[in-house]
Parts: sequence; C-alpha cells; structure tokens
Amino acid sequence: MMQKAILMIALLGALTAGAQLLPSTQREGSELIAWNCAESTSLPDGWTARSGQWTLRDGMLHGDGSGEACLLAPVEAQDIAIEARVAILSARNPTRWVGVIGRHQEKSGDFTTFTNRFAKNPPNALEIACRGKWGGTDNVWNVLITRSFQDKQPAEAPRLLRLELAGSLARCFIDGRLVLESFVPKQAQASGRPGLYLSGVKVAVSSIRIESLPPLTEQEQNVIREALTGYPLVIAHRGDSGEYPENTLDAIISAAEQGADAVEVDVRCSKDGVPYLFHDDTLDRVTDGKGKASELTIDELKKLTVTHARTGRQAAICTLEEAVVALKDRSAFLHIDLKESRAVPAMAELLKRHDFSARTIVGCGGSTKLISSIREALPRSQIVIISGSRTFSDQQLTDLRSAGASGISIHLTHPQKLSSRQARLHGFVVYNWTVNNPATARRAWQQGVDGIVTDKPRLIYDTLRQDQPAPAPAPAPKNKTEVAP
Repeated sequence: MMQKAILMIALLGALTAGAQLLPSTQREGSELIAWNCAESTSLPDGWTARSGQWTLRDGMLHGDGSGEACLLAPVEAQDIAIEARVAILSARNPTRWVGVIGRHQEKSGDFTTFTNRFAKNPPNALEIACRGKWGGTDNVWNVLITRSFQDKQPAEAPRLLRLELAGSLARCFIDGRLVLESFVPKQAQASGRPGLYLSGVKVAVSSIRIESLPPLTEQEQNVIREALTGYPLVIAHRGDSGEYPENTLDAIISAAEQGADAVEVDVRCSKDGVPYLFHDDTLDRVTDGKGKASELTIDELKKLTVTHARTGRQAAICTLEEAVVALKDRSAFLHIDLKESRAVPAMAELLKRHDFSARTIVGCGGSTKLISSIREALPRSQIVIISGSRTFSDQQLTDLRSAGASGISIHLTHPQKLSSRQARLHGFVVYNWTVNNPATARRAWQQGVDGIVTDKPRLIYDTLRQDQPAPAPAPAPKNKTEVAP
C-alpha cells in the first residue's frame, strides 16, 4: 500500500510538501540537453520561440512575456524532466507567473506546467496545471493542485525549478526540494516537448537541463493504483506488535515490510533527554525492569529487555533515532503517539536533522497550546488529535484546526458516521483505533475512515486489498475554467 497519505490530504484540498506519494528525491534520468546560457549568443539549433521575445545577452537568456511567451526545446518525450535556473525580473501584477512545462503538443498547444509566483505569497503561489481541451472547450486551464510558498530569498532571486513527468505523476522541485506532487489526467500523459512559459513576467535564465526519465516501475504503478482506490491507510500499532515486542526495532521493520503505510510508536523522553519508544510510564508490564521509566537514562533503558507476551520474542528498547534510521529507506511514514510533551524539542530536532519531519504524523491530546507548540517546532509534520470516545463541537474543531491539527484519531466504538462527516467539514482526516477484526475494518472503511490503526497490519492490509473498489476517475478541472488568452 505504501504512501497513500497524499491522496487523503489532497482530497481535502490541503496537500503539504511533506505528504508525497513516492520518496522526495529527484528521479534520475539520462541527460538530453544541458544548456549553459552564458555560452550562447543566440538560441541553439532546434529551440523554438512560439511566442514572446527570447534573447541572449549578458550571459543570460532573457524572456519577455509581457503578454505570454513560450519557448520549446528540440526534444520530445512522455517521461521527461526539465529544470531551469530562473529569476523573475518584473511582473505585470502579482498574479503573473513563470512556468517550466512538459509534454507540449505541437498541434493543440496542450501542456502541463509547474507554475511559480514569487511576487507575493498567495495560496496559489505554486501550481501544477494542465492546459488543453476540458469539457469541450479548447485552451482551458485545469489546475490540479496549489500551495503557498515562501522562502528567505527576495522575489527576484534565481531559483532552480524542476518539473518531472513520469506516466500519470507530476512532481515539482525548487532548489532540489520537493514542493508539489499530483496525478495528471489521461489526456495530459501524451508525449510532447518541454520548455518555458511566461505569463505577464520578464525573466532571466542562466541554465536549462532536460532529462529523459525512466518509466514508472511496476511497484510505483502499484502505489499509484492503490492510492487511487482511496481505501484507508494501514497504521501499524506500536509496530507489528502482534508478533514482535511492541515499540521495538524488530516490530517497526516488520510492520514496514508487511505493507503498513505508517508505523505508530509511543515516544517518551529519558532522564538525560533522549527520545525513546515506550508506551507505559512504568517498566513493569513489558520489560524485566521496574519503576518509573522517566527516572532512567537512555543507557540504563537500553540495558532492559522487552518481551512479547505470546511469542516470547525479546528485544531492546528502541530510540526514536533508531526508528527514523530504519524507516528512512522504506516507504512507511512514522506516526508518533506523544506520551510526554517535554519530549517535543528533542523530538523535533532529531526529525529535522534526519530530514524526516515531512514523513511524520504526530499524535497528541487535544490541548491547543500543545498543538501550537508542535506546529511551531515541526511545521512540515501532520498533527492528529488522539481521542477515545470524545465528541467535538464545531467550535472545538475550529480551534483545533486553527492551532495546527489536521486529523483526529478516535476509538473504534465512536459513532463513526457522525464524527467522520463532521471532521471532514472542518478539514480533518479521521483515523480509527485499534482495529484487528476484518469485518470491523471493512465497516470503518464504509463509514469514511481515512486510516486504520491495527496490531495486525498484514491482515488488515490484505482485507482492504481484497475489497478495493474501482479506481477513481481522472481529476476534473478545478478552480480555473477560463479560456486562456
């Protein structure tokens, strides 16, 4: 099943940079063109200026898109990447943009673009959009996904923009960082030319690089197919705790290898300030130690043995860092159940140091003060409120959302239809815990749950796969329906 978290959030119109379908690294391809603009005094052979003015001067390619301007490279492919180092010199108004484009069709003029607006920080500062024939009308914009964007550079600073198109997937990077990802409709997947497109801006370009990308692998295609089914995320409760000692490295690795979308762990802080994984505040239930866990240093905790009550398997207590390192090269997200708020600073520092905060969901109680502190420390992580049978008023949900929460995790006995509908109206995803019965999992899915927390990840994973519905249709035009000038 892998990383379907992107779909759940995209359906709510709240995709973040950290919720990606595939790993956040750039896809490696074969170089087709590497153009250093400082080495040219005119457009190289085969480059086509379809509109606007494109000139070489002062070691830069200058594009004047006071109206619109389009420049196309002399190559064509379906699976392709284009990256360009671009600075916006001026804009007609803050809504105007520069885009790197791919799959430009010569006859129709259809293409897919990674659109950038750096003059301000609007909700649609970044977009993935397709231009083509939609609903029987030519030259219509189909905006697939948007997000705000802000960095520390001035608006006119050069940035390295990269658009990757592979099969049905479009991925966008700024200065090497993944910022947008979206499925593209079937009609936007035909082979075409890459290039640059300007709308109401003047730009200076120092370099352009184009690569032929490998097609999506069978495994990647399976990830996309499974994401399009929309069935719930499978979240392994304390790892594969049905077979291995809970919250241990063995349980985490087993859960990830069995197809869990996320591995849930409990996080505490040792006496000497190291985040580690443990559910109880005392040691007695699952270890050979006794007393308060918080009274021991990490070295003392690591000397203890955790034993699985049924299988007899044994393992050492796991640190949060060990868990992150184990998941880095695997597909699963990390779902933290925060047991001690004092662990937040060390937890946040560790996740940032390993560049893992975007793949982390933090679960906590419903204190808006705590949520705000987590949101400030981990702006790229999702935050989920963990609740028993509690109900929420509309005002409480509004306050939780304002504080930075993005989901609610509730006990399986909670009235699911009411809470799922109410939560979605406020922009929340809903997780259900702890579900180990296939019939209960199916019922939770039918009632609209986005994620299922389970001690039996493989059983629930197989149950949902057997019952998966037909894939969702290609995305319909969104927001923009005007005909481009």
